[in-house]
Amino acid sequence: MATPAAAPDPRAPVPGPPAFGAGLARHRNPLWRRTDSLRWWLRVLLVLGMAAALLVALLIALLQYHATRAETLRHDAELRPVQAVVLSVPVAPPAPLASAGSGPTALVRWNVGSTTREQNVGVPFGTGVGARYRCGWPRTAR
Repeated sequence: MATPAAAPDPRAPVPGPPAFGAGLARHRNPLWRRTDSLRWWLRVLLVLGMAAALLVALLIALLQYHATRAETLRHDAELRPVQAVVLSVPVAPPAPLASAGSGPTALVRWNVGSTTREQNVGVPFGTGVGARYRCGWPRTAR
């Protein structure tokens, strides 16, 4: 007949949660298999890969932002300011064509040198007919 197992000692310390590096020391456990080590290393590589992918995506987004901003600043530097007069009531674009931040368009007229130009341009909300509107005209255009 087998002897009954000894009752656990209530004064023995209760093991806490495993530490971050516990996977490195688990190979000392007799129940730890090689496949367990492989799975642990695959998890580590997956976490490192996801962190690297996040950093690469952040870097690409930052480079794209700076390139777009530099292009916009170059474009704005090539424009000369002209004073235009609004000729028609501003009309908001149709809902499918309207994007975030797109305002109404109106027919405006301005003088460049000795020529008068008219074009539909985006104007701020609340602009009325006859209002003066400052817009840009390419410096290279004649």
